[in-house]
Amino acid sequence: MKTKIKNHLTILRSSALAVLVIALAMAGCKKKDDKPAEKPKTLESIAVTAQPTKKTYEVGEPFDMAGMVVTATYSDKSTATVAITLAMITFDSSTAGTGKTATITYEGKTAKVEGITVIAAGATLESIAVTTQPTKKFYETDEEFDPEGMVVTAEYSDETTAPVDNDDLVFDYDFSTAGEDKTVTITFTSGGITRTAEVTGITVVKAVAVTDVANATQLAEALASEDDPINIRLTAGFTYTDPIEIDGKTVIINVNGKTLDVVVTADDIALYVHSGGKLLLNDDEGGKLNVTGGYGVKADGAGSSATVTNATGISEGDDLKGFGAVAYGGSAITVRGSTTGNYIGAYAVDEGSMVEVAGDANGTGGRGIGASVEFNGSITVGGDVTGGECGAYAYGGSSITIAGNAESGYMGVGAGGNAVVELRGNVLAALGAFADSGGNVIIDGIIDPSASMYIQVTHLLKTKDQNDAISSKDGYLQYSASGSTVWVKIP
Repeated sequence: MKTKIKNHLTILRSSALAVLVIALAMAGCKKKDDKPAEKPKTLESIAVTAQPTKKTYEVGEPFDMAGMVVTATYSDKSTATVAITLAMITFDSSTAGTGKTATITYEGKTAKVEGITVIAAGATLESIAVTTQPTKKFYETDEEFDPEGMVVTAEYSDETTAPVDNDDLVFDYDFSTAGEDKTVTITFTSGGITRTAEVTGITVVKAVAVTDVANATQLAEALASEDDPINIRLTAGFTYTDPIEIDGKTVIINVNGKTLDVVVTADDIALYVHSGGKLLLNDDEGGKLNVTGGYGVKADGAGSSATVTNATGISEGDDLKGFGAVAYGGSAITVRGSTTGNYIGAYAVDEGSMVEVAGDANGTGGRGIGASVEFNGSITVGGDVTGGECGAYAYGGSSITIAGNAESGYMGVGAGGNAVVELRGNVLAALGAFADSGGNVIIDGIIDPSASMYIQVTHLLKTKDQNDAISSKDGYLQYSASGSTVWVKIP
């Protein structure tokens, strides 16, 4: 009997153990399979991921959603396109103006469409202009034009202005051949009216192998190559103390965000380009090519050209030496920064010779002249002209155009021999302006009223009030004698 009871207990224990094992296993499985309830996703933000097609409106027009895409982002990082209605958009077109904004509101989140222009009813497109140049202006043949960085501004008949979306522009250009001054024609149409503008000064070169240069020794070796063109790319900035001469071939220098300083003595020319030679500067990625010497940069001969960042002409005690940038014989020089010379900052001589300076032109010596041109040459200065003796002087059918001011210890601006000087800014000098032998000076700013000599025309000194009774140029006071004239804009 005891044996039966013992066996029975054993069986019960085994059954209980089996049940416990199964229960634990089931519990484990249940714990493994059961996941906590997921939190519902929430809206974090909305954004305009595609701009509307229409960004210019007449007064009173409702907002046009065509082309616009609004995207919602949720807490789980998922995204979805939002169905927008006009009821979700706040837009005020009741008055004309630029820089207006439309605000989209969806489930408490907002996004904006900016840069909207509202023009007066019936206002029409008057003109467009490139108000910021594109970043890239150096191309290889057959590359496509890149408008990145460019701003084109439209002006309407109600005098409102507005930037134009680059996607609304049409570009016409030919980069199939190499050239130094290629042009892109930009076309914009609004309300059935089409207007154009241009991007100029684009350089296109044929694709050639690149030589990387990190120091003066490597640069000398690259410049000595028999290749034409020679394509040099800086991998480090450094100073080069030997003159660079380019005789009849083309040298491309990509400064690649670095600075190359070419510095020689007052007896040498830092950069000399002649016989059709060319120095092409690629600074799309930033960087500088600065030249300093007795002549900073000199070009001679038709077809010869050079582009630098800054040019400096130095002298050892001689007031008539030290030229920043000099073009002879139909050559061309472009200075993307400023040019300074002990004697003359920018100098152009002969038919077709041209110096273009984006910044200032300075003649720092006692006899210094900021800009001087003779015998049918031309100079343009984007900044100011300053000189110890003269700000700017043109002679012999030449021309100088200055966007800034003129300042000098003696004469501000002058023209002789049928030359023309145009100054957009003001004059600060002992003698404000001088014209002789058929020369013409046009001043859009003012001449310092404290000048001891206001204007001289031929041998005649004239005060501010001694203007001609009648002016041949509307909006200007005229001072003339013997075929020479100075015009000063009426404030």
